[in-house]
Amino acid sequence: MVAAAILVGCSPGETTDRKPAAAESLDTQKFAVSRSIEETPRTLSIPYAGSILNTGKPVRARDYKWQVAIQVGHGKGWRCGGVLISRSYVLTAAHCVDAASAKDFSKIVRVDQAKIGVFHGGDKFGDGARLALDPTWAIRFHPKWKTTGQAFAWDAAILKLARPVGDAVPAPARTVALSGGQAVTSGWGAYDATDAPSLFLRAVEVPLVSNAVCRASMPGSLADDVGDFTLCAASRTDDACSRDSGGPLVIGSADQPQTVGIVSWGPSGACGQPNADGVLVGAYTRISAIAPWIASQTGDPATVTNRVAGPLIVIRPRDDI
Repeated sequence: MVAAAILVGCSPGETTDRKPAAAESLDTQKFAVSRSIEETPRTLSIPYAGSILNTGKPVRARDYKWQVAIQVGHGKGWRCGGVLISRSYVLTAAHCVDAASAKDFSKIVRVDQAKIGVFHGGDKFGDGARLALDPTWAIRFHPKWKTTGQAFAWDAAILKLARPVGDAVPAPARTVALSGGQAVTSGWGAYDATDAPSLFLRAVEVPLVSNAVCRASMPGSLADDVGDFTLCAASRTDDACSRDSGGPLVIGSADQPQTVGIVSWGPSGACGQPNADGVLVGAYTRISAIAPWIASQTGDPATVTNRVAGPLIVIRPRDDI
């Protein structure tokens, strides 16, 4: 996820004195959050890479062939992640690429090849093959992006590649909503309090929680930014961070992954800073909510799926660095 919040960015002017909208007391909500983290189903025993923020070890890009790196601007421009939802289309967070477009997102915005670099297959950010973008195709922003008062609502954009990626293992958008379980997120984002990006790709497993639990975990008015378009993960040890934005949240096996979310945002503050209950919470764009839009924009049935997921990806940390 991104880092101006725990994941991407934070909402300006947020407050922490707003009372929860639910009728139940804050203590009751806190108890619910705590219980949810402890009781999230763990149907599989999966080796951890450790915390993506602390001790997580890098992984090899060859095991995450749906992952791409996105560089917006030159030099130290904005870094993000993205996911190949087919061999020809990349899904990322809208806030990652809107700086490279006109500010009227309802207009057709042609891709500026000089402003956006998309890379695939490299363990280090920016290594691997640079994927050319289709110069005749617009950046497709979700039509509700920046049309609501909710920060990061409908945070999704699609890029079309000039040619299919032959060695990709796409992670198509999952049309069926999830209500719990585990998922894997990956990226080159920050992994400690220095906010410095990771040199190598990292991956971590995170527990998914309900939106009700997510809202109760958010400080102040940020609870209002959790909507039907949101999928949340919460953990006491693991999270995504700044510069992970737009990257994949996947389920399924390494040869048949499915995208269930893309890194969007999280509570502001130091990267990996838990809430008052010791919980790290992050908000992802919920793929099941935008799957019809993805299908309508790409016209490619390979970009979406409703198949039954296989066993969760096993994270295999590399031990050579």
